[in-house]
Amino acid sequence: MVEMADEDFAKLAERLTDPDVPLPAPTAVLTGAAAAADGRDFLIREYGSESVLEAALRRAGRKRLGEEAKGASPSVPARLPERDFAELKQLEAQTCTTQSELVREAVSLLVDQHRRSA
Repeated sequence: MVEMADEDFAKLAERLTDPDVPLPAPTAVLTGAAAAADGRDFLIREYGSESVLEAALRRAGRKRLGEEAKGASPSVPARLPERDFAELKQLEAQTCTTQSELVREAVSLLVDQHRRSA
């Protein structure tokens, strides 16, 4: 990757965003399988090898919850009364926490409470 000084980057950004500066005509436009192959070749050059690229692609997606390293985490579908859902949305906004994280925390607290009372 080429390192650029701040002033060079600013000049480039100004040139690229200036509507009066024409863009060069495309020389070779790839589509379909050719575009996919060219993109894969680019990624292999960037990552250094096919095996490193494959490892990076396997890491993509949501993080697995729990002990097991592979497979989908268990999920529990649930319906809530509108009032509870509205309060959950409000809590989500106040805490900058996702609904999933809040539900996981609530289940954990409930399970801990039952474990202590047993």
